Amino acid sequence: MKRCAPYLRIVAFVAIVVLSVSGLDYLLAPSGYIRYLMHQVTESDQNMDLIFLGASHTRSAINPQPVADKLNVNAYSLGIPGETVLDSYYLTEQALEHNDIKTVVYDADFQYWIIPQMSGQVYQSFVYSQLQSPKIKLEYIKNNRNTMEFRTVIGHRSSYDMSLSGIKQNLSMKKSAEYKNYSIDGALTPDANGPYVGRGFFLRELSGNEPGGKDFVVQTYAQCHEPLTDSAKDAFARIKALCDEKGIELIAVTSPIDPTACEVIDMQFQHDQLNAFFESQGVKYYDFNMALETVVPRRDADYGDYEGHMGGELTTIYSTQLANLLSDVKNGTYDASKYFYSSFADMYANMQKDYEKTTGLSWHVGEGA
Repeated sequence: MKRCAPYLRIVAFVAIVVLSVSGLDYLLAPSGYIRYLMHQVTESDQNMDLIFLGASHTRSAINPQPVADKLNVNAYSLGIPGETVLDSYYLTEQALEHNDIKTVVYDADFQYWIIPQMSGQVYQSFVYSQLQSPKIKLEYIKNNRNTMEFRTVIGHRSSYDMSLSGIKQNLSMKKSAEYKNYSIDGALTPDANGPYVGRGFFLRELSGNEPGGKDFVVQTYAQCHEPLTDSAKDAFARIKALCDEKGIELIAVTSPIDPTACEVIDMQFQHDQLNAFFESQGVKYYDFNMALETVVPRRDADYGDYEGHMGGELTTIYSTQLANLLSDVKNGTYDASKYFYSSFADMYANMQKDYEKTTGLSWHVGEGA
């Protein structure tokens, strides 16, 4: 019995830690959108044929419904604000455990490609903490063991709200039938800026005026000519290898940001280096920042901020045209001139008059904040 005592103490210690963390998670970790999303990915009785990957631009811009209708597939968005390229890889793995996916569409936001994305830290592992697969979690821990924090491994420390009001709201939510039944109404979505429509998509509501946040454009301009990071390129190469192994078609796109930011940030530079990288990977790339205004008529007022988060009716227009492009690619009838300007210079010279001619609306509306 004495020989077993040390091992029993270890087991007891581990049990106490697990129970303590589980209790803290229940009290302090809000019921977020990712929990709902992961349940849809792993428990849905409808197979997902096509998934969208990407960060907040993806979630606010791409409504999978027009794509589902046009291609006759079950399309779903796994676009999550803050989703790194590495997160996208693990999300693909998670989705493949439960779905026979035929197509993956990756939405490339250059910000996640030029800023180093370290793995394993508490504040960067909120997607990992919600993954359902023990196998994928173990893989993540193995690959990031040199940077992984213990709190991230066993709990949801990155999302804790320790305020009294937050705890009360959290407990009330977790006692609800919506939470227990994995309804979207049982998840807090404070950053969605609009209602949940379905298929992983939130419709962002707009003010109707020019968006606020011009400071973002100024701040980002200082980094706009940074090269793509090795961490992002390596993570995408893993997505490509996984898709090749499973016989999945992988397509890269970039959802269009607002025209002011597009020009000031110099998206020509980002387009060129992203295009070169995807070409090296053998992946087709379609940058909708170059979309014809006659195809995707857009102005600054169609965005919630100058960071380029799309909203309103433009999401339906863009998603419909994205569906048309994907259909043309699938059918071998894709013609770049049908969708895109010949160059960014050509676009900047013509987009205002093309927009006003197409829509009959003014290019400028209201005042920005």
